[in-house]
Amino acid sequence: METIEKPRFVIQQHCQEEKYHWDLMFEQDQHLLTWQAPSHPDEWPGKKIDCLKIFDHRLKYLTYEGEISQNRGQVQIVAAGHYKPLEIGEKFYIVSLSGDTMKGILELRQTENDRWSLVFRGETV
Repeated sequence: METIEKPRFVIQQHCQEEKYHWDLMFEQDQHLLTWQAPSHPDEWPGKKIDCLKIFDHRLKYLTYEGEISQNRGQVQIVAAGHYKPLEIGEKFYIVSLSGDTMKGILELRQTENDRWSLVFRGETV
């Protein structure tokens, strides 16, 4: 029987010129759907976080840490694992996360244009 691997997720801390944000990325086909959040994932449980849907990233960012070209700062992985899609539509993503430091249900909903809200019901370790 063939085992189907769950798609992966990663959250990277991005530092550029002493400013921080966190990129939440979901593997889909040959790219990573990406949202930018203003706060560390430890602060997500039980709160509504405004975030921004940004451009898709290359799959290499699932495991990449280090400097980004053209002086765009550096990234460090703060959480990684697999996700299971529960409900996905054009304007919402509801997934179950199973990661090294995060477990629970994460919900993203589009509020306007590229602006989304993120709610994480779960725990960080």
